[in-house]
Amino acid sequence: MKRGTASGEVRLRGRALFICRVIWIAFALFNLVLFLLNLFQPVFGGQVVICPLTFTCPVSESTLQVLKQAQIPLAAYDTYVLIFGLIFRLS
Repeated sequence: MKRGTASGEVRLRGRALFICRVIWIAFALFNLVLFLLNLFQPVFGGQVVICPLTFTCPVSESTLQVLKQAQIPLAAYDTYVLIFGLIFRLS
């Protein structure tokens, strides 16, 4: 057995590596654009709503009622959703 190699190790090279990198960069840029659009939505008047995931959508009436019953301020909920979204997108 060769030293420093593991059985089943796969390394991409050449064109396959380039294609995988391009796909990864495109996916990362798409996520970044969606994140920035949602983050700066209030700055642009909140007219454009993009909801690729459920936690980036506007707060529904039922959620507002539950938050009111639990006495959780909407600002605290928005902060929680923003932090969760950041962690999700960065992971």
